[in-house]
Amino acid sequence: MVFGFDFDRLRSGPFEGPAIVKPPAMPGDTYYRATLLAQTKAAFISKISIVIEEADESEFWLEFIIDERLLEKDKVFSLLNEAHELTSIFIVSRRTAQKRVDD
Repeated sequence: MVFGFDFDRLRSGPFEGPAIVKPPAMPGDTYYRATLLAQTKAAFISKISIVIEEADESEFWLEFIIDERLLEKDKVFSLLNEAHELTSIFIVSRRTAQKRVDD
């Protein structure tokens, strides 16, 4: 149970359910760690792109939780904000890396 909500019941529906509840780590954690090990700038850009996709997916599921009223908005809003901020940070990181490759 997370925030007093049983996410396992989502997995019994027509879709697998949000990745944000899959242990052992939050989505993007392992992908972000992989960016730190990137051997080239191109590899970093590729890996940070995956991180962006994962963070964006987390945003989607948090919005879904709010829209479907699975939890009260005030219990999820701070996580949604953080997911959005992280997505923005990763996008800027990718842009910076792309500029350095182009220069």
